[in-house]
Amino acid sequence: MLIADGEPSDIDVNGSQCHVFDVGKTVEKNHRRGIYVRCMRLDPKADKYVSCIFSIHNSTMVEHIRRLPEKLPYLYVRLTY
Repeated sequence: MLIADGEPSDIDVNGSQCHVFDVGKTVEKNHRRGIYVRCMRLDPKADKYVSCIFSIHNSTMVEHIRRLPEKLPYLYVRLTY
């Protein structure tokens, strides 16, 4: 499990579209290997890049950080079934 702010960035490459593409390819490669990546996001404005990376079906919006403890079991179920 990786917890991060979720916005793809890199110090040596300009242009966020490159980052979105790179992270999306990594998610795709892992999926082919049987490693399933899901996203829990806090930023409601992240829909565009999150859906490009994970698809809208592999992403869950957490409306507020205080709701994270109730959302984590949902993520666990999504990852294991």
